[in-house]
Amino acid sequence: MKFRNTITGLAVLALLGTTSLTSATAAPPAATDTAVAPTPENAKKAERISREVGSSANPKAAEKALNASDRALLKAFNTVTRTEVLPEVTTPAAGPGAGSTPVTAGTGPTMTLMAASGCWNVSQSSVARNVFGSWLYKLTVSGGFCTNGSYVYSKWFNGSWGETFWIGWRDGGQTYSNSVIAGGSARIVGQRVFIYGVGGWDVQSSYPCVRLFGYWNGSTGADTSCNPW
Repeated sequence: MKFRNTITGLAVLALLGTTSLTSATAAPPAATDTAVAPTPENAKKAERISREVGSSANPKAAEKALNASDRALLKAFNTVTRTEVLPEVTTPAAGPGAGSTPVTAGTGPTMTLMAASGCWNVSQSSVARNVFGSWLYKLTVSGGFCTNGSYVYSKWFNGSWGETFWIGWRDGGQTYSNSVIAGGSARIVGQRVFIYGVGGWDVQSSYPCVRLFGYWNGSTGADTSCNPW
């Protein structure tokens, strides 16, 4: 099967106290396989073909024996067409939690600005979908940060976890992590490799990341960048 779908992060130079970040120059996958329409019928057939090839005694030979149409379905089913970030999970880590700070504006009335002070752990996941909308794998990254209501003064990386959903996909482990304070926010990155291949026949590798943000006011965010800066 001659197709590649390598998703990598940006190379980060001169990072202290981190593991290495995998990088590559492979082009991103096409949005769709032009030979395959994402219909329910094709989705059902592609899933069946993928299961049969993945569970065969010789997956490489089984793939080679497919006709062109079925091979296109197999490729479409195991090609990442998009990744998306799922809703976050935030829990208190330590400290007093949220509070409010009165602020006097010149000679006018006193205004109360909601400002968060405390420490939180944040977990965020991203999922990779194929053209039919099925999840191929999920990456979860956890980290934390502390703020005094004016600025972030501490950050940390807790770990990353991977989960796969179809025969032939496996989690190859964590390849990179980092946590920094930049631009007034905590930025925490975790990366793992996910591999599609069976019985020593590895077809493609993807290196997704989740980057967590922790802001001075206690709010959070996330994206799929591998660059903590």
